Amino acid sequence: EFHYEDNRHKQLVNAVPVEYKRGRAKKSDYDALQLYAQTLCLEEMLGIRVETGALFYGKTRRRLDVVFDDDLRNLLGIYLKMAMRASPHSTSKQEWG
Repeated sequence: EFHYEDNRHKQLVNAVPVEYKRGRAKKSDYDALQLYAQTLCLEEMLGIRVETGALFYGKTRRRLDVVFDDDLRNLLGIYLKMAMRASPHSTSKQEWG
């Protein structure tokens, strides 16, 4: 969802990413972490800071608002560091013949 200042100038004020899931809400933070990781790309692409997003679950037809607070930001940082330590050379060199 994109929110603009007015219709004439189309100046983007805010973006609210919405991730659609087929099932139900989970007890873990994995869906929120995925949404926030996607939001980082959106922030870089648009040059704005995104404060909130939403998860929509198809099975229950419910929308869950997600606030990108410091706890979620720090948790994603921890997961990214763990992933880098587990696989520091995850991309292989391509050999062209």
